Amino acid sequence: MEKMRSPYLAIGLAALLFWPFSGGVQAEPGFRGMTHNYVYVEPPQAAPDGPFLDILGVQHRLSQHRGKVLLVNFWATWCPACIIEMPHLNRLQEILGGDRFQVMTISQDTGGTQVVENFLKKRNLKSLPLYFDPKSELGKAFGQPRRKGLGVKGRASLLIDAKGREVGSLIGAAYWDSPEALTLIKGYMTEAGKPFPSNPTPQAGN
Repeated sequence: MEKMRSPYLAIGLAALLFWPFSGGVQAEPGFRGMTHNYVYVEPPQAAPDGPFLDILGVQHRLSQHRGKVLLVNFWATWCPACIIEMPHLNRLQEILGGDRFQVMTISQDTGGTQVVENFLKKRNLKSLPLYFDPKSELGKAFGQPRRKGLGVKGRASLLIDAKGREVGSLIGAAYWDSPEALTLIKGYMTEAGKPFPSNPTPQAGN
């Protein structure tokens, strides 16, 4: 019994490190993360456009992806909830990724890019991009102040519509490849006037 409870305890503790600071409206029952509900941002707000880096140190901005729906996920290799969530994000990118949608996994590790690259390779997560926010500059712009001894504290995943507006967020891990999550994201893709792909919907965890 203790072994069964331990992963969920780890998720709950990690969620305390990724806690929302801005208000929102919880989604109707239908899509919930492992510990928290998806929360709508109403009305949608312009997403921060601070710089983040790729593996070569080149600066990027979210505005470069305008026209796509983005799922921006702040994570770290030391975060238990993130470790559980990454395969589901990888599968989501495989299903919906393209010129209409992109998963933006942005690492907040401070130990260098090799640590993150090795983490993804070890787990065969080939579909996720390598982006970095080592000083949490973009994270802070989204409302993630650092607190001594607690690391990054703020929302883990944020959904950005094709107009560059933050439309929702979710803290902690989630089954982003679940039918409920796919329906949520496809709804924003439809709003943008772009039909979503017709890939078969997998069951969560597959």
